[in-house]
Amino acid sequence: MVRKLEPLPEPEPEPTSSAAPPQLSPEEETLLGVAHERPFVPVESRVGGQPAVMNFVGGDEQCRTVAVTYPARRVAELWRVCADGQFALDREAEAIPDLPEDPGLRAARQATVHWAFANGRADSSYGELMIRAQSSGQRDQNGCTVIRSAVTWNGVTIGMSDETICPGGE
Repeated sequence: MVRKLEPLPEPEPEPTSSAAPPQLSPEEETLLGVAHERPFVPVESRVGGQPAVMNFVGGDEQCRTVAVTYPARRVAELWRVCADGQFALDREAEAIPDLPEDPGLRAARQATVHWAFANGRADSSYGELMIRAQSSGQRDQNGCTVIRSAVTWNGVTIGMSDETICPGGE
């Protein structure tokens, strides 16, 4: 006699609170995403209708810090984002410095961008500033690709740009 295999019954869900989880705004989803994904370069967003840049600053598996920079206002906030989905403002908006017009910084940023073109991504430092660059990974018919670079100071983005780089430095 052959018995037909039947799936096991689904276990009964444990009783929980009937309250639905709170709906997250797009800004909150981006904040949680940056904390979870830890992107190499900052992520552009809008917070309260204002352009913002979010970047992963540090932390551990339990709680991480995300910097939210408002370029138009030249201020940044630090947010603490924990693994359980809770988040809170860790440091109020503080003024950030302007990106220095320094030939040495320009040269360091350009070298980092070209290294990212060749290797996918790169980082370097210039004094107290950190420079990160990452290729979009997509090359056009001429071999050109977009490289995003960001300059951070104490974990806060103070400058960011996208530029197209082609083989041979065109």
